[in-house]
Amino acid sequence: MRDVRRYSLAEVDSGRGTSRLVRDGKALDFTVEGLLLEAQFELDDGSCLVWLTQDCPFEELLSVYLVGREGQLLDALSAGVPYTPGLLSIRAVGPLWVEFSFFGDAPYRLQIEPRARFRRWLPLGWRYYRWLARHRLMVNKLRP
Repeated sequence: MRDVRRYSLAEVDSGRGTSRLVRDGKALDFTVEGLLLEAQFELDDGSCLVWLTQDCPFEELLSVYLVGREGQLLDALSAGVPYTPGLLSIRAVGPLWVEFSFFGDAPYRLQIEPRARFRRWLPLGWRYYRWLARHRLMVNKLRP
């Protein structure tokens, strides 16, 4: 996985906290939650992890999107707890994983699975956008 700068935001709606992703100058067909593009990593297969926040330091929401090579949304999840600040810090990046912190110093690992599977549990404060679906993204809280 490598750090890239292919994505930007358009049609930013600060009232709703949503934007439209733009890749290489072309708007994609879906809306995302987030107003600030924090990070983006391209995988070897051409898909990309896009990390966004709401830009609200006292009640932050982190959204992570897995976007396919053709610009389709493959999976998405988010993290946020009411009245809890969040600050994204990328700690390490591997071929199919990213270690980071968001809620204080609590470390997490986001893993990208090769095939989508049904998942049930995520750490406290995390949710999938489509609950009863197969997912390629999985996040686990690591021991500090």
